[in-house]
Amino acid sequence: MAYQNPNTAAVASLGQTAAPARQFERASAYLNLYVPVTNDDGSTSRRKIGAIALKNSRKMDRNLIELLSEPSNVEKLQAKIELDFNVVEDSDGEITFAL
Repeated sequence: MAYQNPNTAAVASLGQTAAPARQFERASAYLNLYVPVTNDDGSTSRRKIGAIALKNSRKMDRNLIELLSEPSNVEKLQAKIELDFNVVEDSDGEITFAL
């Protein structure tokens, strides 16, 4: 007999189907992040380096989606957006707890 997860086995024995383990909300919109690059032939283009998912369930996201639905507001946001860059340094040293 093959191994069965105890929760799955109990549900299956009752003739019911198992519910999904997790429910998640899909993004309603994305803010994509690009950097300009110079190609081998000297031309320029842009490369996508990331995306920020915006969801209607979050008030600020919902407001951004509504605001950015107007193309002129995208340009206004581009002019005002701030970027921050932080390097994460690995520490392979010994950890001492201050107890």
